[in-house]
Amino acid sequence: MRLALNGWFYDQPHTGSGQYLRWLLHYMPDDVEVTLITPSTITHQSTHASRITYHATQSSTSNLGKVRFEQFDFPKACRDLKTDLAHIPYWAPPLNSPVPFVVTIHDIMPLLLPEYNDSIKLRLYNALVSAASQGASHVIADSESSRQDILKHLRLPQEKVTSILLAASPEYFPRLGALVDIAARQKYNLPEAYVLYLGGFHPRKNVRGLLAAWTWASDSIGEQYPLVIAGALPKKSDRFYDALSARHRRGAAQKK
Repeated sequence: MRLALNGWFYDQPHTGSGQYLRWLLHYMPDDVEVTLITPSTITHQSTHASRITYHATQSSTSNLGKVRFEQFDFPKACRDLKTDLAHIPYWAPPLNSPVPFVVTIHDIMPLLLPEYNDSIKLRLYNALVSAASQGASHVIADSESSRQDILKHLRLPQEKVTSILLAASPEYFPRLGALVDIAARQKYNLPEAYVLYLGGFHPRKNVRGLLAAWTWASDSIGEQYPLVIAGALPKKSDRFYDALSARHRRGAAQKK
């Protein structure tokens, strides 16, 4: 079988969609011929199986270029390459596809949270991908909760949506990750037990709520279980950055 994969997030391994795509490539069955379709600006790596080939389109990486890639360039490449099936590993299915396609919808936050739908561009894009989802041969959800959201808001038949749970990569298993954990604790001067947050800083992640809860509980938790927030903070121009910094300063002052 010849499978085409939408590779828009291939060069963004720091994102959930990028991780999902890369591990899909890593564990792809031997009997599947895979073509990863990406904009020409994305640099491919040879870390995956030799059976995986790469096809570059002329799409730009702008917001408009992303829509063009999803709706025109990716379907055209599927047709030109005569693929049997396409997989879009994030919520961006084409409205018209020359081949059957499966789409993974990690969540439908744009339909559930107002801030993801507060401009005409966002509303148009959300309406586009919602309508295009109706044409999917099948939809994959990351959890049963996401599956229920998809069924309710996209009104898809139950048999058309399957939840396939995500798994942690090997280094996060206790036995295999023990040496990695020791090195990390030494590097950052952490105790043996700590709580690690890796979810990013977008408002929907509610890091402000996490910091508020940790500040409230700090007297009972003490220094034995510090909260470790990983990742680069947003730029100062980001409206979320100042709120996060202020909340952090208040928490630190209270702990002192």
